[in-house]
Amino acid sequence: MIFLGFSAIVAAICNFGLTLFVLATQKMRSPISRVYVLWGGAVTIWNIATYFLVNTRDPHTAMIWAMLLQAGVICLPLANLQFCLLLAEISIGRWLLGVYAFHALLLVSLASGQFITGVRDLGYSYYSVAGPWFWAFAAFYAVSTCGTMLALYRKQKLLVGLRRARIRWLIGATGILIVFGTHDLLPVIGIYRYPVLNTPVYPLGNLAAVFYGLIVGYSTLQHQLLDVHVVLGRMAAQIVRLGFVFLIGLVSLMIVSFVARATFNQTALFSSLIVLVVTIFTASLLFPRLFGGSGEGLERRILGDRFEYHDRVRTFTSSLPTYSDVNVLLGDLDELLEGTIGVGSYKIILLDETSRVFSLFRSHPEEDTRQLPELH
Repeated sequence: MIFLGFSAIVAAICNFGLTLFVLATQKMRSPISRVYVLWGGAVTIWNIATYFLVNTRDPHTAMIWAMLLQAGVICLPLANLQFCLLLAEISIGRWLLGVYAFHALLLVSLASGQFITGVRDLGYSYYSVAGPWFWAFAAFYAVSTCGTMLALYRKQKLLVGLRRARIRWLIGATGILIVFGTHDLLPVIGIYRYPVLNTPVYPLGNLAAVFYGLIVGYSTLQHQLLDVHVVLGRMAAQIVRLGFVFLIGLVSLMIVSFVARATFNQTALFSSLIVLVVTIFTASLLFPRLFGGSGEGLERRILGDRFEYHDRVRTFTSSLPTYSDVNVLLGDLDELLEGTIGVGSYKIILLDETSRVFSLFRSHPEEDTRQLPELH
C-alpha cells in the first residue's frame, strides 16, 4: 500500500533529520545527545526497513529487510531506557551494563536465526515470524517501557518550570510511539486481524514516528529538550514556517493516497509532493508577505516568542513564583544565562540583612563561596 510505504519513508526522513540536527548542534558533547543519536538511528533503520518490506515481493529480500528492521527494534527500548533515565536524572548503576549485555545477546540471536525464524506475506506487507528469543525481548520491552514511563511521570511531579515541560513533552512523544509500536508487534506474534473488527492489522508505528519526531523537534526548540540551545534568526524561522506548510500538504496527500489508493499511485504522490515544495518555496521568495497577516496567535504558539533570548528571559521571570526548590531555580537560571544568552561568566552576590556583609553565593566558572568585604 502506498500509504504504508510513504508514511515509513517520511518517518525515516523526519527522525534522521532531527538526529542530524542534534548531532550538528551538539557534536556529541552531551550524554543525552549521544544516546539520542542511538535512538534516532534505531528509529530511522526501523522506518527504512518497513518501507522496503511493504514494497518488496521477494521472500529472500524481505528476510534481509526484516532482520534489519528487528535490529532497529532491538536497540529502541535500550536507547529509550537510557535516554529517559538521563533526562529524569535517575541512575540504575551497573544494571545498565547488564541491559547492554542482554541486548548484545539479542543481536547475536538475530544473526543466528533465533530471534525471528522467517517472514510471512500478508498481501500488503511482509512480517517477521517470532522466534524463541523474541519472547525474551518482548518481556524486557514490556517491563522497560512501563518502568520508564512511570519514572518520568513521577519525576515531572517533582519539577517545575522548564524542566517539568521537558519531561511532559517527552512523556507525550514517547507514549505515542510506544503504543503504536507495540501495536505493530501483533502480526509478529501471529495476530493478523483485530478480534472484533476482523480487519487486517496495518502497521501504524511509522505514522506515530512522524508525530514523535515533530513533538521532540518542537520541544527541542521550545524547551531545550536535548540540551540544544537554539536562537532562530529570520531565515531559520522562515524555514520552520515553510516546514509546517509542507507538513500540512504532506498529511493531506497521504490521506488522499489512502482514500483513492486504486487510482492515486506512488508516482502521482511523489509528483504532487515535489510540486507542493516548489510552489511554497517559490511563493515565499516572490511574495515574502505571503506568510504575514494579523492573526499570529497560532504561529506564536507554534514558533514561540522564546526564539529570542529576551523573550526567554521574560518567560523565566514570569515563572519565578512557581519554583519551590532553590536548586531547581538556580539550575534553570544557569541554563538561561549560559545556554540561551551565552554569557561567559557570572556571579550571584547576596547581602546579609543582619551583618550587612556581601558574599559570593554562586558563580560560573565555579568559585568557592566567600565573603566580599571590599563591597559596600
